[in-house]
Amino acid sequence: MVWEWTECPHRPVRAGRQTHQRTRLVRTVQCIKYNETLEGLEEPPLPGPAGDRIFETVSKKAWLEWQSLQTTLINEKHLDLRDKDARAYLTDQRERFLSNQAVDHAEGFVPKGD
Repeated sequence: MVWEWTECPHRPVRAGRQTHQRTRLVRTVQCIKYNETLEGLEEPPLPGPAGDRIFETVSKKAWLEWQSLQTTLINEKHLDLRDKDARAYLTDQRERFLSNQAVDHAEGFVPKGD
């Protein structure tokens, strides 16, 4: 865990007066995607055991990347999240992505800037 010190923005510093500081505890995890210690999530992203496992083993960076890919897959493949098969597909893709296995990509999708 890392302590981050920041100055309190609520009061100006006057001569002879200490600055107020606040701390923010940054939680770190050994990320299964990147195999390194990175900043962790602030709370489990999903309910139940799957969310707990992700919370303990997936970095914030990896989770944000997954969310971006998930959004692309939902939009480009026209997935209906009310459909049990669509949810199972996304769960499979999430597990593959987080464990560095091959994942599907939307055909013809070109990210901004390319």
